[in-house]
Amino acid sequence: MESFEEPGHIGRENLLEVPTLSNCFSEEEDVKATHQHRFSPAPRRRNSDSSEEMEAEIPSTIARKVSFADAFGFDLVSVKEFDSWDNPITQPSDDLEDEDVPVDEFYLTPLFLIPTTQEELLQTVRAHKICLEFVEFLPGIICMKGIIRVLNISFQKLVYVRMSLDNWLTYYDILAEYVPNSCDGTDDMPDLYQQCSCSLVL
Repeated sequence: MESFEEPGHIGRENLLEVPTLSNCFSEEEDVKATHQHRFSPAPRRRNSDSSEEMEAEIPSTIARKVSFADAFGFDLVSVKEFDSWDNPITQPSDDLEDEDVPVDEFYLTPLFLIPTTQEELLQTVRAHKICLEFVEFLPGIICMKGIIRVLNISFQKLVYVRMSLDNWLTYYDILAEYVPNSCDGTDDMPDLYQQCSCSLVL
């Protein structure tokens, strides 16, 4: 059975006391005595047996010698020019010639009619103050050029061509240019009509 001692009476003699100066030095000497400095082990020579084992483990390397071209009288820089004509022209195979490759071609066609006679044109201009007189669709590119006849109701006029590529969800207004010396009309009003030109490239 383990015996437990009862705590004694707590008095002044049982309390901690401040150590004296001599006790502090003695404790430091005890710590220094128990603490030892450690260093890396000193290298020692290996016997011949261990050196032979190390040489057997190290793979043999081949000595390589590097020399440059100028040491043999050659140039250090070599320039070669390539021309597109040097490339061999590959002949298309017969299989590709037999197959018809579809090519997407886009072209513009008018969905409206323009006046066919001068009288019909001038009548439309008098009624609506503007009319498309001529339109041309240029081959090879998606482009159209047109001439617009306008009624000369004022000296300064701005004529716009409105175009859309998404069924009029959005649109663009393109300013037409005045065609110099294009005024004509009747005898009493010779400058009644003017022309403006515009080009649309899609």
